[in-house]
Amino acid sequence: GYSPAGGKLRLVVITDGDDTLSPREYRGVHGMDPMMRRLLQHGYDVEWYILVLGSVAGAGRYSALAGATGGAFLPVMGGFDPATPAARAFLAAFDRSQQKGEGADRERHERRRRYERDASQGQAERFSWYKALPPGGKPGDISS
Repeated sequence: GYSPAGGKLRLVVITDGDDTLSPREYRGVHGMDPMMRRLLQHGYDVEWYILVLGSVAGAGRYSALAGATGGAFLPVMGGFDPATPAARAFLAAFDRSQQKGEGADRERHERRRRYERDASQGQAERFSWYKALPPGGKPGDISS
């Protein structure tokens, strides 16, 4: 049988918020919690890139999920326009995440710090599976 081996996962989700196909435990935006716990238990370093199409209940939670993992979030109303500042930032974050080196780690670290700051101020949802970065941690401390 297959046995997960851990490692880095960059996951892209494109959703309209209507999940009718996932197993019950993993259904919808709240299904991300058991999924994250399981992936982390298996040693995966997960980075979510989430595009939400239209007005979706739970969009703030998707945004927090992306931020907590150092990924990126993009709400798309109407058609996707890669020239908008938000789309350019999302695509640039995804492109840089695939690069090796300190620059990509630093940007991901900064996105996670921003999430931590927002969560501490009540502006982003907290997750039970989230493990905070060490105080003053370096970008290489991403999966700590």
